[in-house]
Amino acid sequence: MKRKIFLWILVFSCLAIAQENKPVVEEESKPIELEPMVVTGTPTPKNISGVTATVSVIPREEIEGSDAVYVGDLLKYHPAVHISDEGTFGRQGINIRGLGSNCRRIQLLIDGRPEKMSLFGCIVTQTVPLTNIDRIELARGPESVLYGSDSLGGTINVITRRRTEPGYETSIIGSYGSNGTWHSQLSHGGKSGAFDYYITADHKQTEGHRPNSEYKSDFGSIRLGYQIDPVWRAEFRSQFFEDDAENPGPTWRPAQNADEMMYRRWSWDASLSAKVDLTDFVISCYQNYGKHDFNMPTFNDYWLSKDYTFGVLTKLTQVVYESDAVSDAITIGYEYQRQWAKPLDDYTDRIVAMRQFYDFGPYTTNMHEAFAYNELTIGPVVATAGLRAHWDDWKEEFEWIPQAGLLWHATDSTTFKAKVSKGFRLPRFSELYLFPAHNERLNPEKLWNFEAGVSQTLFDKRLQLSATGFYSRMRNQVRTLNNPNPPPMRLNVNTESFFIRGIELEARANPWDPLTLAIAYSLIDVQDPRGTGHINREDTPQHMVAAMAQLKVNKLTFTCEAKFVEGLYASNQTDGGIGLLNDYFVSNLGLSYQVAKNLRVFGGVDNLFNTTYEEYRGYPAPGRTFHVGMHVTF
Repeated sequence: MKRKIFLWILVFSCLAIAQENKPVVEEESKPIELEPMVVTGTPTPKNISGVTATVSVIPREEIEGSDAVYVGDLLKYHPAVHISDEGTFGRQGINIRGLGSNCRRIQLLIDGRPEKMSLFGCIVTQTVPLTNIDRIELARGPESVLYGSDSLGGTINVITRRRTEPGYETSIIGSYGSNGTWHSQLSHGGKSGAFDYYITADHKQTEGHRPNSEYKSDFGSIRLGYQIDPVWRAEFRSQFFEDDAENPGPTWRPAQNADEMMYRRWSWDASLSAKVDLTDFVISCYQNYGKHDFNMPTFNDYWLSKDYTFGVLTKLTQVVYESDAVSDAITIGYEYQRQWAKPLDDYTDRIVAMRQFYDFGPYTTNMHEAFAYNELTIGPVVATAGLRAHWDDWKEEFEWIPQAGLLWHATDSTTFKAKVSKGFRLPRFSELYLFPAHNERLNPEKLWNFEAGVSQTLFDKRLQLSATGFYSRMRNQVRTLNNPNPPPMRLNVNTESFFIRGIELEARANPWDPLTLAIAYSLIDVQDPRGTGHINREDTPQHMVAAMAQLKVNKLTFTCEAKFVEGLYASNQTDGGIGLLNDYFVSNLGLSYQVAKNLRVFGGVDNLFNTTYEEYRGYPAPGRTFHVGMHVTF
């Protein structure tokens, strides 16, 4: 209760500070912008107010002003999103509406390209820094009709930056913080005639806040574009990432050696698109490649593997009718995806004598998916309907994935939404074939989601309110449980059906131009039958409150963030047991000063009250830390 009180004190303290520093405004202030364009949850760019999906947008200005490091740092203050940090740098777990599992049930896209490890089906989230990002779009709820397998809890679409105006731009950011933490990044873009490009580089390193928790990483990306003529555009994008992270181990079994986890990921995609009159067309191909090496003698845990995913996507959107009051757009598309993975011989030769494995690969799955989607607008009403047909050479049967949504602008300031959609996920190679718990008879996971919401704007659009309720029914979720008939001692199984239901409340206010306020509350109730050991609640808080206040006075920007989490269950990372963690309240403060047009200095304090808390059992989060840095543009 005291921590809840602290949260409200922090928010209203920022409000009081703003009152004292409120400047005299001679001109009528402008209302806040409510109409960002999105491409997530809709086949073509569309105003966010006309999308039936529950979508949030984090624009470039917010990304640059936050001094955040990873995508998850910006998502954690949105409703029904829980981010689990392993440390100062490194991997983050993302849970949306009670579904995550290292993002196995979340779809992460980079410019529409799925970013997944085909072997384990998870996302190496630290491969997505903020160096080259223009905006982030977050869709809560399943979007499998448009984005295929894995989009059960939600979809995160990262849109990278490109230069759209003639000329050149360069940005350099450097910072230093507690625990010997260094972060530097460089980005440069240009446009000349029909050609544009954007390149970035990023380096991080830290000694870590615990013994044996050093970390370092390097990232680079390039985006090339060429406008062939007024209709056709060609693009090529690629990025490379590698890191080396020490694993300090849980507090009750700290690492005694230089236990390391090393990731190397590389990806590329190429596309050809056309926009003419009422027609949009795109064809693209993409590939992700990864090599992963774990060497952790303290825990007798060794791993060496490589994997790749190759895909081809083609999509055509045609406006078949358009008038002042009515518009109808139809989208059809086809996607092919090939997933491949293999534990390497250096690993299998060493481990085969220690454990009984049944299949060392290589493993391959080919998937074919065709989809159709329709958006019909009649005055203030938007109706959407879609269907995706999935076929793969593992199950060798069709899976039909439907979706339908309805949006009604009841007034200029009041909007109602309702949606029903199906989510779908194939078990991955590691769940089917690897480790003693393997099970080749697993079935695909399936989820039906029902949601409804309302949004309201007040006071000349300076106050935005929204409320969404959802109910999801999950079937065949893959879990590792004790085997009643060993060996093996544990077995991957499809669990019984269970529900996830919740409420998402959000308020954003701009009472006057210098001040922005936001607060979000989430209630997520997960059915947890007796005897399951709270397994359905893993990584899912029951209650979350997140708040943000930002005050701008001349060249000075002050930001405070706060989050309260209650009812969080997590595994202990060693034997799979799940337990309840302590509730926690954590807050951050940031200060930024625009010294000159091209120079900004910044600093901040994370975990202001030095709260002791865990998001992974046995892995305490860092205490109070500090950082300072500068941002130069030219």
